[in-house]
Amino acid sequence: MNLTLNQFLLLVLTIAIVAFLAYLIPAIRQLKETARRAEEVLKETKQLISNFQETERLIKSRIEEVDDLIKTSKKTLTNISEIAFFISKKLLKPSTRYVSAILPLINLGWKLYKKRKKGGKNEQQ
Repeated sequence: MNLTLNQFLLLVLTIAIVAFLAYLIPAIRQLKETARRAEEVLKETKQLISNFQETERLIKSRIEEVDDLIKTSKKTLTNISEIAFFISKKLLKPSTRYVSAILPLINLGWKLYKKRKKGGKNEQQ
């Protein structure tokens, strides 16, 4: 059986096409599987982005609450500072002139109170 050149080339071309298709069919299947997996990953990514956006919204609301708390605390501390300044400058500083006279009187009164308290205990026994 002698093959002509045209028959030989047709045979070689047929074998090449069959070999190419044998390679191409699994590649197409693999490409289809990869596309399916990519679609699943895309769905998961969309879900993660949605969760991230919800988390971001919650964090922003908490940050706003903390910001309000900080502003309120700052205002409160400013008021306390002003009160402390008022007490030290307007009340304590002027009263230091009288403390040297008042403290010995308070000390004497305390000693008398203690003596009377001791004397009352001795009489009750």
